[in-house]
Amino acid sequence: MSTMRGAIKQVREASDSEAARTALTSAISIIDRTVRKGVLHANTGARYKSRLTLHVQKLS
Repeated sequence: MSTMRGAIKQVREASDSEAARTALTSAISIIDRTVRKGVLHANTGARYKSRLTLHVQKLS
C-alpha cells in the first residue's frame, strides 16, 4: 500500500507531462499488482487509475 501511495504521489507531483506519463505507467502497474494480491478491491484500483489518467491528460 505504501508503495502504491508513493507512486500515486509521484504522478500528482510531476512537473511536466512527460514525467507524469512515465510515472503514470509505473503507478498503473503497481495499482494492478496491489489489486491482484487482493489488497485493494478491483473497482477501487480502477477508480485510482481513472483519476490519475484524467489528471495526466489535463497536464498535456
